[in-house]
Amino acid sequence: MEADKKTALGRQAALSDLESFIPFAAEYSAKRNFATSTNSNVSRLSRWIRYRVISESEVISRVLEFYPFTKVEKFVQEVVWRSYWKGWLELRPSVWTSFLDALSRIPKGEEYQRAIQGNTGIECFDEWVRELRSTGYLHNHVRMWFASIWIFTLEIPWQLGAEFFYEHLLDGDPASNTLSWRWVAGLQTRGKHYVATPENIKRFSEGRWAPSRSQLNLNPKPLAWEQTPPASFAALPVLPSKPAENTDESSAILVHDDDLSFWENDPRVKILLPSAPEHLRGQKALFLTKLREERTNTLQATPVQTPEQALQFLSDRNVRSLQLVRAHNGFDQARLVPFLERLQGAGMKTHMLRRSWDSLYYPRAIKGFFPFWQACRNSFSEDQRII
Repeated sequence: MEADKKTALGRQAALSDLESFIPFAAEYSAKRNFATSTNSNVSRLSRWIRYRVISESEVISRVLEFYPFTKVEKFVQEVVWRSYWKGWLELRPSVWTSFLDALSRIPKGEEYQRAIQGNTGIECFDEWVRELRSTGYLHNHVRMWFASIWIFTLEIPWQLGAEFFYEHLLDGDPASNTLSWRWVAGLQTRGKHYVATPENIKRFSEGRWAPSRSQLNLNPKPLAWEQTPPASFAALPVLPSKPAENTDESSAILVHDDDLSFWENDPRVKILLPSAPEHLRGQKALFLTKLREERTNTLQATPVQTPEQALQFLSDRNVRSLQLVRAHNGFDQARLVPFLERLQGAGMKTHMLRRSWDSLYYPRAIKGFFPFWQACRNSFSEDQRII
């Protein structure tokens, strides 16, 4: 039965995971930092939220049906962290392009190869590599330790570590992943970097891992500070909570990996944009392939590989316009832009929308997380009306 639960995919599986977590939500704050052998102290919902199989607002609203805000504030805050990262990168797309540019120029030398194969000689780190490769998952505290050791002890460029995580983590998205690595390195918050210590690793793994002090660099300096670019936000029409009752048959929906539950019950024709397989490895590639298969069947969407194939399919059905939710800055957005430009060049009208959650919260990611959180917190704690 447990194996079936692990392999089940799609919205019903996501909702089932949410319901399974609710009895433990009040304990999340006290236990979430402990990386146990079962990792039962965390929700494991991020893989579903990453692809918007379920949304941030759904998760928070459901938990608040069972608990007062004060009992689950830490859990709500952690869900909102993902929105902060996404909003921060949406406001500063040049940070993403700079990351890609650096990544393209960094050689993958012997130290990098030893690290990704789990042959560094640091027992806990090598075990984490094996766990990541075999499961597509690492506890969040382990991710911080991993990134710190990668950057400050192994002294491998952080961009290569961020790429390695993105390729394997089931919940890896460009914003949360890239900016978290920048935070550990000391690039996200000036003068603040994260240093993994043997004491912290031993305590929060309950003794599972206990590296010696001689194995880790305990006094590293943060990486050289980079000036943060100014923030700017492109407003877009907001996606209504549900489609109009009388839908236009000449309009269709374009679905992509950043939002795999876009109007699931909308009767209009749907096409599914190709994934970005060159950035996926191991369990992540398998997970997303199977998830896309389930979504294709549930949404009754037609996968298309090229703009030309999409145009022919839509033309055969007299479709003249497409609606889609904007993809976040990252690999999916990079694939989407030229795809849409080709459709538009052939006369297809496209209408880009944002989810109401994104339109409300992303523009607030101007400074650090805690000013952002305070603005969000008020809407959750005062009236609990979640968009």
